[in-house]
This record gives sequence, C-alpha cells and structure tokens, in this order.
Amino acid sequence: MTLDRGEFRKDKDGDLYYIKENIKTGIEVNIPITDIPLRIFQKYNFKLPKYTGQYFNRELQKVLRHYKLYEYPINHIRKVQKESQNLMVMKRDLITSHTCRKTFITLSVSRNIPLNVIMKASGHTQIKTLNCYVEAVMDKNEFRKLSFAEQK
Repeated sequence: MTLDRGEFRKDKDGDLYYIKENIKTGIEVNIPITDIPLRIFQKYNFKLPKYTGQYFNRELQKVLRHYKLYEYPINHIRKVQKESQNLMVMKRDLITSHTCRKTFITLSVSRNIPLNVIMKASGHTQIKTLNCYVEAVMDKNEFRKLSFAEQK
C-alpha cells in the first residue's frame, strides 16, 4: 500500500490515523500511527519519499545485512518450470515487504487481535482471505499443546 491519496486524521481521543481507500477493494483503511512512525513522518514533514517495491526490498536487505539479522541458512524449496529445487539460503534473503505483511497478520492473529481490526489494517474485505492465517496459527497452537502434554 502506498501513502499517497490518503490523509492523516486525529480521532476524538487525539490519536493519529492514516486513512486511505484501498484501490483494489474500495474499502477505507485506518492505520493507527504510533510514536516511532510519527517521528519518522515528522522528520519528512509527512511527505515520505516514494520507492518501488523492488527498491524497498533491496534496502530492506541492506538493513538486515548491516544489523546482522536473520543470519542463518535455511532450506528453501524453489519451483522452476514445475521442478523443485532445494537451495540453502540465508533467512534474511527471503524477507520482503510481502513477507513482512504476512508476518504482521500472522502475529496479529496469534495475539487474538479481532479479525475485523486485522482486516481493516490490512485492507482485506473478506474473512475467508484471512482464514489461511487463522488456520496456520491454530495448527501451531494445537501442535504446541501436544508437545507440552508429552513433556509432562
């Protein structure tokens, strides 16, 4: 989601939100602006520079490398022309803006944030779109229960 064609508004409690209509769905998205993002917006006078997704992901990779984050190899299965390739890659090389969005949604579901709130923040219009995140979290939680039961 880009930060153009939207506006910043304060609610009745004085909390700041960024409000924009999602182009794909036509749904209004309200994103609460907390302290750290607010300081970043203020630094740029609420006019953030615009970058392409590819540029953003390259810069994200630079930050991850610079701070030595996710510096461990994982097995990554890549499909090329219906053929699977097993590759060992650094975890950080698989992190993109899209995986960050998926992580935000998954963590929100696992913290029992109401689905209508997640839908509004992520711009989803149908609950069935979030079902894969809900099911994944539920599966992990059920698995953890089994693991703890076996340890007792």
